[in-house]
Amino acid sequence: MPALIGDLESTRVRRAVTLNLSDGDGTDYVIEVDWPDGVRRCAALTLSGDSGMVDAYLATMGLDEFVSTIRNNPRTAATVVTPVPLSRARRFMSAGLRHLALSEPAPTLADNPLWPAVRHLLAWLTARLPANLEAESLSDTESLDATADPRDLVEAFLSSPQAEDLSREPDGRDAQIAADIFRFATDTGDHDPLRWNAKRIENLLVDWMHEQPDRDLAYRERVPHVLRQVITYCGERLDTGPAERTRLLGTIAELEPVYGKLAETTVKLHENQRIIESFGTGDGLFEAYVLRSLATSVGGEDVLDALDTTALPEEPLDLDAVSADIRDDVQRIAGLVDAAVLDDFGIEGRTACRRLLSAVAAGDPAIFRRGSNERTTAAAIAWLAGRANRLIGEPHTPPAAEILRRFSVKDVRQRAETMQRAIGVKASRTDTRPVLADPRFLVASQRRAIIDERDRYRRALAASERANADEDPEG
Repeated sequence: MPALIGDLESTRVRRAVTLNLSDGDGTDYVIEVDWPDGVRRCAALTLSGDSGMVDAYLATMGLDEFVSTIRNNPRTAATVVTPVPLSRARRFMSAGLRHLALSEPAPTLADNPLWPAVRHLLAWLTARLPANLEAESLSDTESLDATADPRDLVEAFLSSPQAEDLSREPDGRDAQIAADIFRFATDTGDHDPLRWNAKRIENLLVDWMHEQPDRDLAYRERVPHVLRQVITYCGERLDTGPAERTRLLGTIAELEPVYGKLAETTVKLHENQRIIESFGTGDGLFEAYVLRSLATSVGGEDVLDALDTTALPEEPLDLDAVSADIRDDVQRIAGLVDAAVLDDFGIEGRTACRRLLSAVAAGDPAIFRRGSNERTTAAAIAWLAGRANRLIGEPHTPPAAEILRRFSVKDVRQRAETMQRAIGVKASRTDTRPVLADPRFLVASQRRAIIDERDRYRRALAASERANADEDPEG
């Protein structure tokens, strides 16, 4: 294991700068990092005001050398370098990573095979930067409970009528969520735990909650419900009136879809952070994670156990389960896919595309009844099957963008996610490749790769478990 990630806890971020080209509309946030191997290197991401996060990179040099390299290049000599506080870098880098979780990645990221690893490393580094939430004026009126102990507030809240549908166990999940909400309110803004406004709710749901570690998805999914009861309780305590309470509850409802996506992404990022930190430690966490991911990719543990490498046969498009009113549309789309992929995907890949198209059409006929562009639909099928089978977007394979160009389409991720839902798969932007969760859609070479990976990581996990048992024979 390289020393670079052998002792991540000793990693330290030294300083941060922004880089701005005089004729550019993007800002690079660059942090200089002392790594465990004793070498200083830089990590950076580029934010654009129009399109969020558009690039990310690592540099194998310290900040001074990095800046000198930029200024010695005639094309970038005019770059303005500005030192910034680490807390400011954290705020903007966190916002860029969160924006990416809710939007399509820029082409510079989507076609970069290193991006998934760089993304999680940047998220981990950003989380190590100091947080300094700037105070905001929430009220000119002195609080009735400005100096209250949050623990007393939690107890009073859980005893109130507004919490009657919550678990009132002092150590339960609802109590923990309420404690976190009141801790946020006491530690930020005007430090008044009872007075809330729309901005404060947004800070809690879109920012602060996602920086709290060790909160599982069930906890995070429960937060908006508990927050509604807290807001109602605080409104009753301060007698703010029903109109104000309704407005604040509406803010929660508005933010809930965004919060839900961020919560799911945050849990995955924290899990990946723990995996990165455990890599090479011998505790088996990384191996178990890989095996879970492999099982998910084919539809479950039992399917992973029974996987074989029989080649997919040449077969026609199956329309038996497809509604009669869309069969002609599906047939035309299949023709577009066949013409575009056969040379690169082969017979097996074409069969995988046909099977996937049939399953999507049977699972959600509405996709084909909306008058949507048939070329975009065809491109999404080819992209899903190609990426899931490592037939495109991998070393020694055509770039994904090249396949899309054959359909005169630039991006299909939103359509592809809709198709994944049609076959019962919940898409995630953090997946390295799209998940299809059924070996019927996988060519023999991809199934062979999964089997090899399965066997390798099962052996590694078994070795890890034996080593741990030897260290703790009574455990």
